[in-house]
Amino acid sequence: MPGSGWQSEGIENLTKSPHAKLHPVPIRAVTIKSGFWGRRRQVNVAKSIPSMHDLLEANGRMNNFRRLAKKSSAP
Repeated sequence: MPGSGWQSEGIENLTKSPHAKLHPVPIRAVTIKSGFWGRRRQVNVAKSIPSMHDLLEANGRMNNFRRLAKKSSAP
């Protein structure tokens, strides 16, 4: 249902703050395409996340997640 849940909320709820000068923007209103944050996002997707996955795999940590998802019986 559009307009409900976390997609309609901002990251911080500042409605009760007497000092807030900024207003929250719904998460669904934000897109990251190009520029500084777009490049950072691409690096995360292409390099950082796969590197972290490989490290978690190499050190046996991914088995913990697989066990929690009931997809492994590894010790």
